[in-house]
Amino acid sequence: GAHNGFSIGIGFSYACELAKLGFNLVLVDWQKGQAEASERWIKQRNSSNSTIRTRVVILDLTSDPNTIRSVLESSTSDIDVGLVINNAGLVTNSNYESLDR
Repeated sequence: GAHNGFSIGIGFSYACELAKLGFNLVLVDWQKGQAEASERWIKQRNSSNSTIRTRVVILDLTSDPNTIRSVLESSTSDIDVGLVINNAGLVTNSNYESLDR
C-alpha cells in the first residue's frame, strides 16, 4: 500500500499496523529525517517478517499536482499498489469556509 503522511501520529500508527499485517509499504512524507527514522522503527519491529518491504518517498504534497503525480508514478512504477492511505494534513490560518476550493 502507499501511505502519505506516515511518519508521526495517526499515520505512523496506520503504517505500523499495516506492516504487522504483512503489507509492503510505500511511505510518503515531506520530512526526510523523520521519515527515515520512522521507517527504521517499523522495520525493526517487524524484523521477524523478512518479506515486508518498505520504500520511503520524500515528497511535499503541497507541490504542483503534476510534480506530485510524476514523483509518485516514477517511485512506484515497478510495483503494484493495492491500497492508498492519505493521511497528510495541512494547517492554515484561514477559516474553512474562506479557502479556495
